[in-house]
Amino acid sequence: MSVPSYKRNESKIEYVYQSYNLVQFIANICTNKFSKKYTFYGVNKAYEFASKICECCVFANLTDVNKDYEKRLSYLQDAKKYLKCLSMQMNLISHYENKVTDNQWIKFTNDTDKLEKLINGVIKSDKSRQETLGV
Repeated sequence: MSVPSYKRNESKIEYVYQSYNLVQFIANICTNKFSKKYTFYGVNKAYEFASKICECCVFANLTDVNKDYEKRLSYLQDAKKYLKCLSMQMNLISHYENKVTDNQWIKFTNDTDKLEKLINGVIKSDKSRQETLGV
């Protein structure tokens, strides 16, 4: 039996899915919205940051919170660091000649904010789980 939409909660691994979507979005912007001449002036770096965010989220999801809490926390914190770097990089390259629309910049900002909140929620949940276990 399905759960009514008003009773649904966000999945615990939504942050992995969101990070994957961010990589796809950045790849689309980097390949279709910027001139090729800017490839080596930060456009590739933006994709690398997005890819690292996704990697860290996947690694964190694959790490058992009960056995390797510190390692999982480290992956999540690294993802947040790369997220800040990505935001800075996108801000820098936004001044290049580009075809990115205002709506796409708004989507990028909203997506990164949502991903950061999801990661913070996972960190908080993991911390409370560790406290209840008495570790």
